[in-house]
Amino acid sequence: MPTYGVLVVDDSVAIRRLLKKLIAGDPGFRVVGESAHGEEVLDAIEEHRPDIITLDLEMPHVDGIEVLHRVRKRYGRLPVLVCSGHAEKGARKTLDALMAGATDFICKKPPPDTGLNTADYLRRELLGKMREILSHSWTHGVYEESASKPARERKTEPSANHREGQEAVQADTQEQSADYRTATPGIVVIGASTGGPAALGVVLEGLLSPQPLPILITQHMTKSFTGALAESLSRYAPAAVKEARPGTPPQAGDILIAPGDYHLDLAVVDGEVVTNLTKAPLENSCRPAVDVMFRAAARYYGAQVTAVVLTGMGQDGTEGARAVRAAGGKVLVQDHESSTVWGMPRSVQEAGLAHEVLTLKSIGPTIRRRIARSAKQAANAPA
Repeated sequence: MPTYGVLVVDDSVAIRRLLKKLIAGDPGFRVVGESAHGEEVLDAIEEHRPDIITLDLEMPHVDGIEVLHRVRKRYGRLPVLVCSGHAEKGARKTLDALMAGATDFICKKPPPDTGLNTADYLRRELLGKMREILSHSWTHGVYEESASKPARERKTEPSANHREGQEAVQADTQEQSADYRTATPGIVVIGASTGGPAALGVVLEGLLSPQPLPILITQHMTKSFTGALAESLSRYAPAAVKEARPGTPPQAGDILIAPGDYHLDLAVVDGEVVTNLTKAPLENSCRPAVDVMFRAAARYYGAQVTAVVLTGMGQDGTEGARAVRAAGGKVLVQDHESSTVWGMPRSVQEAGLAHEVLTLKSIGPTIRRRIARSAKQAANAPA
């Protein structure tokens, strides 16, 4: 079992001491350095070359968000786990951190329903999250990459003119994509987990304008954060992103996200397909689960489904993608290099279920082109 190096960044002496003690107690990790100030982080990374950073959001002078910007600019793939004492209450700031490129987050204090003291809770969450991240992340060469060329940057604010999407439109005639001469797509369903918030922002911005079909999203996230995620994604999307509500027919232009702790399913009421939020058992240890949403889309939309699997741990989405493909729908997955954690997309690809494996920046334009092509074919079809 490899031993991973951890850089602990927190302005609290007590928290640093506790985190170091917990990390040192696990043979899979070692503390390679610590920092109390955001200004010191880049120098500490260069000196200690950690495999992962734990990062406090609330620090004087240079806060955690600014640290994330700097780390991502120089070390594009280096995992960063946000450890915030205000993550539950300050969901918006936590979402800002995730949109800025944080790999994942934990709270420093246990929620009331866990029944755990702070040390036991942090031991479970901190060590568990770091182990999951490092067992799935592609971090090889991160320091060599930073020395040879600028790191792959993650956008943290939507561009004023959606420049990337416009460039993709200009390149349409040069790019080849799968032949989507099936029925006009009736719905897009997108599943994501670790690294998903930032990835979703890029995908939604790539759509450029409201699309003539609904988009449903399942992001693995607790109920305290999905509302803030919808608000954050609305800055990038061509239309407002909202948490799904039960009994609502998905309409053209809607972008709906599964609320935390609810599966986003579908049902038929009075002859119309509507959203159906359920607390059915967890699937793949998740609720909401991507598989539930994908299966529902396949059941009611058949060949009119475009299913997208973005970055994330595990294999949620694989069986749902199987249902989409069996129904005649199309399955797109994010590629290895652009994924924060290439677990869910890899599972779908290795199962032979992906029609296309795409870079993150090309997913939005690919969805848009498919819709435009199908709409043109439908318009030219004999009456």
